[in-house]
Amino acid sequence: MTNFKNYVGDFFYCLFLGFLIYRIISSWSGFKQCDRPLNIWLLVTLGFYVLKRVFLFSMNSIENPNYFKYFLSVYLALIYPAFAYWTIHGTIWIAEEGTNHKCFENFAGFWLIYLCLGLSYVLIITIMTYTIYETVHFYRMIRIRRRIEDILNNIDILLASNNLQNLLGNSNNGNFARNELGLTESERAYLKPILLNQENLEELKTQDCSICIEHLNENDYIVILPGCKHSFHSICIQSWLERKPFCPNCKGNIRDHILEIKKEENV
Repeated sequence: MTNFKNYVGDFFYCLFLGFLIYRIISSWSGFKQCDRPLNIWLLVTLGFYVLKRVFLFSMNSIENPNYFKYFLSVYLALIYPAFAYWTIHGTIWIAEEGTNHKCFENFAGFWLIYLCLGLSYVLIITIMTYTIYETVHFYRMIRIRRRIEDILNNIDILLASNNLQNLLGNSNNGNFARNELGLTESERAYLKPILLNQENLEELKTQDCSICIEHLNENDYIVILPGCKHSFHSICIQSWLERKPFCPNCKGNIRDHILEIKKEENV
């Protein structure tokens, strides 16, 4: 359903851009009254709109986080600054043409200029807001990772206690007495991160990460553990499983479930 909505949105987006391009070309002669090449500015601006949509579509289609970061870096480091510069440059041109009454007096297409200029500034502000949000989210995840490391270090200290080891050894659940090492990198590779969206968010068994005590939000990368189906932030559970091979919630042995997956693949 989400893909259908995206395709419908892209269809109307292309339809709108096609209409603007048609109006610019049909009004081409009217731009000759202007001292600045505002028609060229409009076409290049629309080209930036198309390029933006292509990049966003590509990033939404990418499952590998590394490629996603690459596309986002290229967009924010190259395309966004060029688009911002071009918009400011066009604003200066339009302001200079404000004193040229010949440009706007008998030209019915001037609304195209102000429409594209307004959309450009809306886009610039939106991308800037998104960048600030992602930066805050990035540093929040760094803070969470540090908290996880502190928690795991404390667990190691506690498990080193003889009294606690005896207590765990006498537990009815033998799997709770964990002297095993964490999962290897090849074992953890079976736990594929999933990009959380509105649809699969509602299907989760748990909607909070018990490791970092944070809510699982849309656009977070999560891991659903095999067997128990408990959900965690990908960065949280990967750090946990480097040291402990069991689910933080139910203490289920994840290594056993991964071995079952391997057996099914070999059949």
